[in-house]
Amino acid sequence: MENKFSKSKTAKAEEKNMKKLERLHKLSHGTREKLEEKKLLLQIRKTQREVDQMRDRLSAWDDEDEAKRERERQEEEEKKRKAELVLANGVKKRRKRPGPETWKLRGAARPAHEVYDFDVKYVSLSQFVAHFFLS
Repeated sequence: MENKFSKSKTAKAEEKNMKKLERLHKLSHGTREKLEEKKLLLQIRKTQREVDQMRDRLSAWDDEDEAKRERERQEEEEKKRKAELVLANGVKKRRKRPGPETWKLRGAARPAHEVYDFDVKYVSLSQFVAHFFLS
């Protein structure tokens, strides 16, 4: 008799947990259904903008402008095709690491002439000795 009572208790607890999970799933902000719905809305808006742009272009048709757009589109396609060929061949340009001449030194590594203002003019030792001791 105890087994039947404990089973019914666990069944009730499981049912209660399932209801909690369902409620939590419905109330959560980023459910899968909501995300899919947002993606669809974004795609619809994007295509609507494209349709509006095409409608505007057709209403104000200009042969020169269209020829220019076609040339730009072909150039862009050519660039993409070349980039794909480079990637397919495995040839990739790598940027070299900048050398020490481009480094910005900080702290104790900075040269003294960048840190301090030197007002003293450099005088060689031989000139110093000649000036003070020999004259």
